[in-house]
Amino acid sequence: GRLKHHPLVYLPFETALSRVREIRLSANRHILRTLAIDYLHKPATNLQSLRLALSKTSLATDPALLAPYSLPADLFASQAPQLEQVILKDCHIPWKSTILCNLTHMEVVLNVFTIPDATLPSIAELMSVLERNPRLKTLILSRCLPKVLPDDDRHLPPPRPIPLPDLALISLGGHIASCAAVLRSIGIPRHTHIRLSCSRDTVSEDYVLSFSTIAALIGYHRASYDPQPIHALSFSL
Repeated sequence: GRLKHHPLVYLPFETALSRVREIRLSANRHILRTLAIDYLHKPATNLQSLRLALSKTSLATDPALLAPYSLPADLFASQAPQLEQVILKDCHIPWKSTILCNLTHMEVVLNVFTIPDATLPSIAELMSVLERNPRLKTLILSRCLPKVLPDDDRHLPPPRPIPLPDLALISLGGHIASCAAVLRSIGIPRHTHIRLSCSRDTVSEDYVLSFSTIAALIGYHRASYDPQPIHALSFSL
């Protein structure tokens, strides 16, 4: 809208980025691009929370651009040592970015129509991110899970699940095989609320069989990692 050309939009980022503790912004592609390139390239030494969203008006007025907005991997010059919370809606930071480190809350939700394969991590990349975030309390990933074929042995998880002892909520949205691959790779504590929103990988896939697969996986994995009953499980197809 009109604000995208107004210099006051960018003034706080230009003059006080090193003192900012929270950034919460929903904006169109023009503003996000300008911020990322011209203003968010300096260290954010006090930043604790980052919330960025590609505005719905941007999608509505620009139908040719239906993919998430990709932020640079070296956002904040790769220096945000106090960052604990990252929430991205229809935005994406490369999974290798070093600012995705020591977080307590990580949330990436993609609702746009087109999601390029390059936006999705491999299982190895996602596991690397989780290993860098052992203090995670909340993990929400929707439509940004690794693309996994149901019978693809190349995506087998590491031999030992990644421990996330403080995890209170894990919410995954995507194909059943992708959700299963991620769950299989994480040590899920007994107090964790598990929320799954799964879609079929193929039209002919059996919902009952798919649910049984997920339920058996969670039951086995929980028994081996922490032999306690599941606190809560939500599952939708």
